[in-house]
Amino acid sequence: AAAALEELGTDNLVYAAPRDAVWNDAWRVTEALITLMRDEVAQQGAKFVVVTLSNGIQVHPDPAARQSFMRRVSATDIFYPDRRLKLLGEREGFSVINLAPELQVYAQQNKVFLHGFGRDTGNGHWNQAGHHAAGELLAPKLCAALSK
Repeated sequence: AAAALEELGTDNLVYAAPRDAVWNDAWRVTEALITLMRDEVAQQGAKFVVVTLSNGIQVHPDPAARQSFMRRVSATDIFYPDRRLKLLGEREGFSVINLAPELQVYAQQNKVFLHGFGRDTGNGHWNQAGHHAAGELLAPKLCAALSK
């Protein structure tokens, strides 16, 4: 459980609203780039859909581990980045599918880690269970988003 509290390559401040100019600028640039991608996809006559995935701590099967992590990084919403991108999609007119909240429910109900392998269970890339759960959840949502 402790291993899932530190994921390499993930800046833990992403789970909180921006607290300084650097993070405000990072979000502004990120949102502008996503909107630009939407525009370029639309120019080609294709449908643009954003899918947010998950980080290990977001879908840790133990709620106490998630809460401990959130306290340690002063976050109030483990899904802040997912919700922020969902709001961007609503504002800019494109679909956003957030998988992490449903993957969290799945992991907790099934008491299974969806990220990592061996000693790094809980961290890193999706493992077999994570890929399976994500595929099952994503397929119908993606089909629905593309048929709109």
